[in-house]
Amino acid sequence: MKITESITITSYANMAVAIARFNNIIDNNLLNSALDTLQRIVQVADENMTIV
Repeated sequence: MKITESITITSYANMAVAIARFNNIIDNNLLNSALDTLQRIVQVADENMTIV
């Protein structure tokens, strides 16, 4: 398996998180983890994130 990793720190990046409504407990945990990672590690501002 090939894994490509990169750390990009930019507060002006626009990000979208797409999540399906399958299992609310799992989906909400995955969404919260993704948002936490974008905010803490990548430092994307709240106004630059869109949840679909």
